[in-house]
Amino acid sequence: MAVTAAAIGDPLVSTPAQAQAHNPVLKQAELPNDLTRKLARFVTLARLADMPEAVRHEAKRTLFNWVGCALGGSQHETVANAVAALSAFFGARQATLFGRPERPDVLHAALLNGISSHVLDFDDTHAQTTIHPAASTRK
Repeated sequence: MAVTAAAIGDPLVSTPAQAQAHNPVLKQAELPNDLTRKLARFVTLARLADMPEAVRHEAKRTLFNWVGCALGGSQHETVANAVAALSAFFGARQATLFGRPERPDVLHAALLNGISSHVLDFDDTHAQTTIHPAASTRK
């Protein structure tokens, strides 16, 4: 959220009171037509040292949250079923599945790690959070 806000020029909110007053929900008509391009350019040109401490802190929290969800979900029956269904289609052994011994190609690893990271996430149950970019940005 903070990276998206910075990319489109919105101020970062640092306290819950500011977040509530700011209300970051944008209507479709308010979004710039080239939002994805702006966000991609911002992310690829960004340097960690140039990020505000609050953004670095939230990035660490988000990454740890995603890894925790992926590790926790790695042994779930849903992930085991997906691995079993897709393993016949694995290409070169290029990548790691968090918490699992299989070594699929990078595309299948991205999919399976993404499935694993969603099995135990509960971000859709938090009424004040309408986005959850961790899994989608780490795949």
